[in-house]
Amino acid sequence: MATIDEILKEFPPGVRKLVEPIYAGEAMNLVAAGNGGRIVDYSSQDSLGNWPADNLIDGQKDTATGWSSDNVEDLQYVVFAFPEDQPHIVGQVVLNPYSDRYQEDWIQDFELWGSDTSPELDGMSSLGQFRLEQVGEDQAFTFATTELRYIALVPISNYGGTEFALNEFEVYEAGVAIRHDPKQGGAGTESKSAASLVVTPAAEGATRPSEAPPETSGQLTDFSPKTMAGSSASPVDKIEYRIEQFDLVPVIYHLYGTYFNNLVVATLTNHNDQPARLRVETTIPNYTETAVDTLTLAPGETVEVAQNPPLTPTALGLLHSQKSVEVHVQVDYLKEGEQRLVYEGTAPLTIYSRGDFPWNLPGYYNGTIFLATLVMPNDPALDELMRVAADYMPGGTISQGYGDELDSDHSVWNRMKAIYDTVSDYYDVTYVWVGTSFVPKEKEDQGFGLQRLKLPYEILETRSGMCVELSSLFASVFEKLGLRPILLTVPGHVYVAVPISWDSSTYYFLEATLVGQASFEEAVQVGSDEFMNDAKPYMEEDRLDSYFWLDVSQAREEGIWPIPWR
Repeated sequence: MATIDEILKEFPPGVRKLVEPIYAGEAMNLVAAGNGGRIVDYSSQDSLGNWPADNLIDGQKDTATGWSSDNVEDLQYVVFAFPEDQPHIVGQVVLNPYSDRYQEDWIQDFELWGSDTSPELDGMSSLGQFRLEQVGEDQAFTFATTELRYIALVPISNYGGTEFALNEFEVYEAGVAIRHDPKQGGAGTESKSAASLVVTPAAEGATRPSEAPPETSGQLTDFSPKTMAGSSASPVDKIEYRIEQFDLVPVIYHLYGTYFNNLVVATLTNHNDQPARLRVETTIPNYTETAVDTLTLAPGETVEVAQNPPLTPTALGLLHSQKSVEVHVQVDYLKEGEQRLVYEGTAPLTIYSRGDFPWNLPGYYNGTIFLATLVMPNDPALDELMRVAADYMPGGTISQGYGDELDSDHSVWNRMKAIYDTVSDYYDVTYVWVGTSFVPKEKEDQGFGLQRLKLPYEILETRSGMCVELSSLFASVFEKLGLRPILLTVPGHVYVAVPISWDSSTYYFLEATLVGQASFEEAVQVGSDEFMNDAKPYMEEDRLDSYFWLDVSQAREEGIWPIPWR
């Protein structure tokens, strides 16, 4: 058998970093005052001088104050210049919101703008919109690599305060290794922990946590059920009923009844002195089929009937946005050949958009475990993609599964590259940040958070996607090829990895947002750097608040299946 060194000689340059990664040198923060960066313009700052804009680039993150605007009503911004106004290829920023007070002023949503020529906001182009967690620590964000001389921070929202506040702002060249202390400051709301589906690769020396399913007691409790209770009018029937219904989130609807509440639960009690045969049906007109259950209750028996009528094939086309609909429920008493109505009624509920993904779910540590539903090897659009990808393969064919434990024939590498090049060249897909969903205030207050995400075929049709969408697309194709994709998340970002053999602890990491912007080899090198510096240190410390390692194959074993659409 060939050694790893012998095999590596046949790979493109830079792959040694993937198999035998080493820590890169300290990266240079391009806007730090100590490195020659400077602030060229800002909209406003604290009038008392305690929160000046210069605090953003002073290199101190444990100070009590940072920068603060003087209001949130007007457009607020800060424009930064790189050393000597020289151009750099950038693609990463790090923000730290920490202050010892005023967490309500900490920036939540923000936009980045940049230019290679003009320090004026009007002359810049958008680099994307992002969201900071209300956690006083470094939070890293990546965007499509761009040559810039100037970059602007434009706050959009905060956590309910009257100003925008931020402690430190950093900018780095694309692909360099960022070293930062995620616990600097350490104030703010508590970081979310990951559930048991998070595992660490054996090569990293960490103990693999329990592989038990995530706690199924966590239900969508923010969906306050509306109930109808009573007994039928006829004293002969003596059937008591209670009916509850919950809102419908399409991307996880196929998990209702296992990981989540059922859509409708009818609790029925037979107060007759003889058995009662009952029929229960549920439907949402124009959106679902009709679910029907027939059962016999003994005298005095109480039974819960759970129903989740399947969405119709045409429902997907109607769910571009959330809908207020009515669910219809009917209960009949089948007595002596007659069908006697016990209850018939409708009640309002919300169906969310087909792409609304619940990152935050009350009762769960982290909704990220359900990203596996968006990994959809069953999407028919992938058949054409794989056919085209075959033309990018040596020999013009594409196969499934793994070869030997060292990928000595490069089959995994070549197929990943063929898929990447197909998405980049044939489909002309590139990174674009969109995806805001409306969530009612009362549900946000209870911890329920949504983000509008595209499904694989929508990414190909629109030729664009965010990091999580592009990573899910690549993971979908990799799973279809019989590989074992991993979705790896760090604060504000998602990328994908594939082991070189099924049980290997060596991985190819892929930065999906570089599709259409950089070569496959470059995207793999950036992904490797991100793993080494943004995830690996926390994995070794079992810091589940700072990374999430989602093995899609393990999610399948635990019953988290792709969305059964199309």
